Amino acid sequence: MSRLRKFNRGVLDRINGGDDSDNEIPMHPMDVEEQEEYISNLELRNVCSNSKIVQLLSIAYMVCCGVFLSLVVKVKRLGGDASTHKRLLLFSINSVICSLITLRYEIMKDFSISRSLGVRITTQRINALNCMLLLLITWEVSEKVDKFGLRVLFHVPLVLFSLSVISKKWMSELEDEINSLRGLKYKFKNV
Repeated sequence: MSRLRKFNRGVLDRINGGDDSDNEIPMHPMDVEEQEEYISNLELRNVCSNSKIVQLLSIAYMVCCGVFLSLVVKVKRLGGDASTHKRLLLFSINSVICSLITLRYEIMKDFSISRSLGVRITTQRINALNCMLLLLITWEVSEKVDKFGLRVLFHVPLVLFSLSVISKKWMSELEDEINSLRGLKYKFKNV
């Protein structure tokens, strides 16, 4: 009988707010306004955490671009074919910039070069360009770079591209899940 009282006391404490955690879902039924407030709080926390993650990743991408730019200037210290290394470093810089653009922005823009010629730039086209750059980097690295450390360095843009695509996918999935919560609201009024 004492175990049942302990269990009931734990349940009642949780319902009455005995736990001091604000992050948990309340155990009692919520009315429509409480549900909307809870979903709005989830959305706000999601937006804040997404912006922090994007800011931190953007700083990391910019640091990588700075490292690649400094290596372009000091390419003779790397040893080997200087023109190949410069070309690979410039491809890497462009790839990191494309990954950064993909991570931060959702782009759909039309540019007209002349009256009859127009270009549409979208995030998917930037990703396609980035994939071509990454293929060129991988192809040239596999054939012309002998040092293991340089091979790893030239594959950093591939890791950053993967990180940007995965982060963007996770953020959109979480946003979709929070939006689907609005359809799951139930009608409950306190009597």
